[in-house]
Amino acid sequence: MSSRQSRLLSRSGALCVLVLSVCVVARSSDGEEAQLSDAEKEEFLRTAEILDRQLLPMGVTQSARITLSDGVITHDAHLQTVDIYKKKFRTSERTFFNFRDTYRYNIAAYRLDRLLGLGMVPVSVLRTVNRKPAAVTWWVDNTMMSLAERHSGRVVPPDVPLWNDQTFQGRVFTQLIHDTDAHLNNHLIDTDWKLWMIDFTRAFRTFKKLFNPRSLDTIDRRLLTSLRSLTAESLEQATGEYLDARERKAILARRDLLLEFFETRIEANGEAAVICDRPGH
Repeated sequence: MSSRQSRLLSRSGALCVLVLSVCVVARSSDGEEAQLSDAEKEEFLRTAEILDRQLLPMGVTQSARITLSDGVITHDAHLQTVDIYKKKFRTSERTFFNFRDTYRYNIAAYRLDRLLGLGMVPVSVLRTVNRKPAAVTWWVDNTMMSLAERHSGRVVPPDVPLWNDQTFQGRVFTQLIHDTDAHLNNHLIDTDWKLWMIDFTRAFRTFKKLFNPRSLDTIDRRLLTSLRSLTAESLEQATGEYLDARERKAILARRDLLLEFFETRIEANGEAAVICDRPGH
């Protein structure tokens, strides 16, 4: 699907997935798909020319969908510039203190995701757009539905155990970054049934607790190993530009609680019931 076709589908409402999930495939000038590494995507997002910009109708942060081109590849990205701090912030459900809603957390989530070896968060970089610092995030390719749509349509994955494994790893990450604003429309499923997580501007709270440990079940062995090896130094190196010291300390505190949670489950139920070793995940 071309960028132009994708925009037309989005405008006409033919796709009912959350606006952020619309598919735009990166293509070279000869029409072949460009298979880019994370580093190549980062460079593209930082330097490619912005051809078009459209405000998104959903959400409260006035984010935009932009079309980028470097003369060879044309691809869309999500642009967020929100950067709000409030000492006290009330919602219909609760009151937050030292509340932050910031584009920086999208970049932090991407970098932490890669540090842990998950690969479930799209590439996101810092870029100045119209004299404002912003997170520019790779638009998820080949999206076929959101998690909300899968639930409402009762769509059965082709490989249920593999899908469940992905879901539980996403839940571990959500607890680790304390993303209480995460919802099903921010979890996208591509045509390979790969789960993607997007929009983290209200994550990374400084609470040193898990807000919903009951959502946890199994954990991938590689993720468990990555959590065990996560240090203050490696976390600062990966996210120090985007998270402050209190936010990083809170991540490590929640990491400790996650390890305690899974170690307790392993002791009670056995390693085979708790640790996932499936190939391809």
